[in-house]
Amino acid sequence: MDGVVRPVQLPKGVSAVSETYGDWIVKCLLDGGAKLCTLGQTQTSKETNQKIFAIELIAKDGKAEGNIVMPFGLKFDAGAVLKLDGKDLEQTRFSTCTAQGCSLPVSFPTVVTDTISKAKTLTAAQNISNGQAVVFNVPLNGFAAALERTIQLGG
Repeated sequence: MDGVVRPVQLPKGVSAVSETYGDWIVKCLLDGGAKLCTLGQTQTSKETNQKIFAIELIAKDGKAEGNIVMPFGLKFDAGAVLKLDGKDLEQTRFSTCTAQGCSLPVSFPTVVTDTISKAKTLTAAQNISNGQAVVFNVPLNGFAAALERTIQLGG
C-alpha cells in the first residue's frame, strides 16, 4: 500500500451498474462515497403490473442478507415459511410494513447460499386472514452468478 486513499469506484468509472443473471438482477450504485451492491428479483401482477413480491440481498461477511417484501393482507404475526425445492429452509417473522408491502428480514450464511445456488426454486408461503395460502415461487436461475458478481462489485 502506498498510503494514497483512492475514491470508491465502479467498473469503467460509472456511477451505477445494473446487470441481469438469469432471473436475478445485480445493482450497484455510488452513494455519498460508498458503494451499495445488491442482488434481487421482483415479481409483478399480470393484471395490474404492480409489484407483488420482491427479494433484495446484500452480500457481506460471508452471508447474503436483506429483505423479502410480500403484499398486504397476510397474517402478520405468523411470519412466513421459506422452502428450497419443497424442503423447509426457515420460518421468518415480518419486521414491518411500508407502502410497498410487509418486510421479512432474511440472513443466509454461506452454507445456505451454496445450497440455494444449486436449487431450482425458493418458495415463500404465508396464510392470509381467510386461511388461504399465498405462495411465491422465486426461480433461482442465475442466483450463483448474481451472488458472485455482487461480491465482486462490492469489494
